Amino acid sequence: MILHLQKIPKLISANKRLIIIVTISLCITGMICVWEGFLKNTFFPRNFGVVEKGQIYRSGLIAPSLIKEVLLKYKIKKIIGLSGDIRTSAKNNAERQAAKELGIERLIFPLRGNGIGDVNDYAHIIAEIYQAQKEKKPVLVRCAAGAQRTGGIIAAYRLIIQHKDAASVLAEMTHYGFDSDDNIKLRVFLNRNMMKITEELKRMGVIDRIPSSIPEIRR
Repeated sequence: MILHLQKIPKLISANKRLIIIVTISLCITGMICVWEGFLKNTFFPRNFGVVEKGQIYRSGLIAPSLIKEVLLKYKIKKIIGLSGDIRTSAKNNAERQAAKELGIERLIFPLRGNGIGDVNDYAHIIAEIYQAQKEKKPVLVRCAAGAQRTGGIIAAYRLIIQHKDAASVLAEMTHYGFDSDDNIKLRVFLNRNMMKITEELKRMGVIDRIPSSIPEIRR
């Protein structure tokens, strides 16, 4: 009985330590969730990345407090938006206003949230990126989160215009939030329609010839 009574303070002390550890862990997890979900995009442009330095950039919708600064910093001359241009959205309005003030061309080609869209739209978006690069006008390609729609367009550009290998293209897509298992439809769409997009780009005069094959994006 005495031995059991002696163990009680130790058990209480161990439980306190466990409670403290669990509480701290929950607090840290909560802080990370708040940072990733709300605060991070207030201080840093959402999912921003460099596709080609000084030429092509990618992102999600950028916070109103950051958009003008980002456009100036990277000398953006053209914005290609891949999500809907919602008039009640503070981010859309801020981007629209900043583009107007800075004399930046702003084009909107709404694609579905998973990155799937009209083949002709894909071709026209790629043509706009190509033309901007040809004219040495830095372009920002963005959707809402900068992962699926932007990932699909940049992947198609890499494969068709830059002739990159599929493995590096998939690695880049994954880096910016694409999940091949979660969004199978985008990968299937790209593989099925890459040649059609290429044919349209040939018709538009963007490329000189149609390659015999285009690498497929696989898991």
